[in-house]
Amino acid sequence: MITDPVCKMTFPPEKAAATFVYNNTTYYFCNIKCKEKFAAEPELYLSGNAPAESCCCCSEAFEDDDEKIRKRLKKLFFSFCFASCSAVVIALLNHEKFFSVQVNNYVQFALATLTVSGAGGFLLVRGVKSLKNFKLNMFTLISLGIASAYFYSVYALFFVHTLPEALLDAQGMAKLHFQAAAMITALVILGQFLEGKASRGAGQAIRSLMEQLPAIAHRVKKCCGTVSDVKLQEVVPGDHLKILPHERIPVDGVVIEGSGSVDESMLTGEAVLIEKTIGSPLAAGTLNGNTILLMRAEKVGSDTLLSQITGLVKSARNAKLPVHKLADKVSAIFVPSVLAVALLSLMYWGLIAKDWSMALSNFISVLLAACPCSLGLAAPLAVTVGTGCAAGQGILIKNPSALENLRKIDTLMLDKTGTLTENKLIVSKVYTADDTDRELFLKTLFALEQNSNHPLAGTVCSMNEFALYSNDLPEVEDFSSIAGKGISGIVNDIKFVLGNVEYLQSEFIDTESFLKKYELDIGKTDNSLLLLGTMGKVWGAVAVSDVLRPDAGKAVAGLKNNGLDLVIVSGDNAPAVKHCAYTLGIEEYYAKLTPQDKLQKVRNRQQFGRGVVMVGDGVNDAAALAAADVSIAMGSGSAPALANADITLLEGSIGKLCKLFAVSNAVNETIRQNLYLAFAYNITLIPLAAGVFYNVLNWQFSPVLSSIAMSGSCLLVVFNSLKLKYLFAKKAVC
Repeated sequence: MITDPVCKMTFPPEKAAATFVYNNTTYYFCNIKCKEKFAAEPELYLSGNAPAESCCCCSEAFEDDDEKIRKRLKKLFFSFCFASCSAVVIALLNHEKFFSVQVNNYVQFALATLTVSGAGGFLLVRGVKSLKNFKLNMFTLISLGIASAYFYSVYALFFVHTLPEALLDAQGMAKLHFQAAAMITALVILGQFLEGKASRGAGQAIRSLMEQLPAIAHRVKKCCGTVSDVKLQEVVPGDHLKILPHERIPVDGVVIEGSGSVDESMLTGEAVLIEKTIGSPLAAGTLNGNTILLMRAEKVGSDTLLSQITGLVKSARNAKLPVHKLADKVSAIFVPSVLAVALLSLMYWGLIAKDWSMALSNFISVLLAACPCSLGLAAPLAVTVGTGCAAGQGILIKNPSALENLRKIDTLMLDKTGTLTENKLIVSKVYTADDTDRELFLKTLFALEQNSNHPLAGTVCSMNEFALYSNDLPEVEDFSSIAGKGISGIVNDIKFVLGNVEYLQSEFIDTESFLKKYELDIGKTDNSLLLLGTMGKVWGAVAVSDVLRPDAGKAVAGLKNNGLDLVIVSGDNAPAVKHCAYTLGIEEYYAKLTPQDKLQKVRNRQQFGRGVVMVGDGVNDAAALAAADVSIAMGSGSAPALANADITLLEGSIGKLCKLFAVSNAVNETIRQNLYLAFAYNITLIPLAAGVFYNVLNWQFSPVLSSIAMSGSCLLVVFNSLKLKYLFAKKAVC
């Protein structure tokens, strides 16, 4: 797939309408107008700063500016309000004569003109563009239907004396169709507004990512060590920066003084904090722990890892295809067929039957009857009702078109930490050596950990036994902490060390015999162990693991039953991911993935034609969420993940995924019904409007009846969509 650099439309290269070579690179375009714009200012479109421009090939160019989208939706909303009010007023004027007939008609003309050329002017523009470039689509028929009703009525109003008697009433007045023109305009604008709400740019997502960075940095002068606050933009590579406790790190760099733990879960997804010592790398946006660090800036601005993730998010969202409705897919056949029928009817009744009044009337009737405003409402209305049904199930849908897209999904990619598991750690098991008293082991363990600021110390001290022994813990002397390894202290005149295997081995403690004894049992856990040892041997250990969400198992089973291929993509360590996957029965899993790796996993599946849903909750999931066909965030997740996601599961319940797919199936079935009703209704009316059965029925399907019938197709779609809400009210989704 390639992307038009002007309108940002994505399409296969063999469907390109034009190409242009610039700086030895070939660029592809969906139509000749996009090529001409690019050829005039290639650097503008290659800079990445030019907004997507609407063209005749895509109903809406992709926009990534939230303010532009907000203004466009606001304009559509007020346009619909004005158009619908005009249609109602014109209808009242048709039935109630508040003024003289002539004044009444002029008021209708004024309202219809403001509606058609003002509120609905963009519809006519799109229709003209589609005809000029021979790219017939839904707007071709819509604009022809509106234009035929409006311009015929204008002609009939000002040149009534030139019309044949067949088109006049008993008072010698022509039948005007201003109401039909205004009504069609209002209904189509409503469809555009509902569909436009599905457009969500990356602007909010980008802002959420960049909000992870502090506004200022504490720069340390190398000559005298004084500290001054500077704007983040003023930091340059080589600057020394001071990072205070619980502050976010402003740029990428390395530690040059101090040690401590840093929360990198926004990048890695791991709940465990990472220990940093001199020479350790630091990433912009990550959160410092309880200590003061001095760092040297190495990458700033757009070179930081967070900025690269931001770029991945933006490029991934820009690569998304526009939402193509079935009406547009069949327009290549439906639109020319309708135009052919209208012209044949005009020619037959005019040239053969020699009745030009009948010919003109039938021509307008066909265009009005075939006007596909109901097609424009078929999908947006069903999706809008479905969105409300989903909200009742605790599912917030920000991008309504995601409900439609879920029907094409066959692969579900899941982050681990915060998605399948709670965003916390627990002590899953306690192991003690054969000659170690469990109570003495726990008291010594708690005594050491309550002196530590490490996050795992809080996990250990949250054990139920801590409350039991907290008032009877021994004193700890000569306590020390070594970042990235563990802690040590003297308890009851005995030196104890607590930490990972490497730390205990460096203190000449035999860990091999202890680990060998519990090898089989430990192998079933995520292998995150804290060992306590003294005098050359291990007293015991605690296994720390993730907590699976209570509804994760049931959700995975239900999703598998729906035929979905489940994959875990995590930045966490391999043993933890493997343990989670085996527990839930998920065969395919990947660990230690960077944000770029997760993005690539999504794109690799898509390249093979797979529909991918990404479910995540962290900054490290943002790029993958943006690239997925449908993105789902946990309600308890980070702001960038929520901003990038099409759908949010409130309360962070993974079990709502099954409900989401149930709602999607119901919505897509309703869309299919709506489209069938709309097409069947319009196709049935076209022969009547063309006068095919006139000689049999001796009855003409007038333009007035066509406009009324056209409204009937819209009502069918509306009532069928509302039926979806009624069904969900009677039967809960499960």
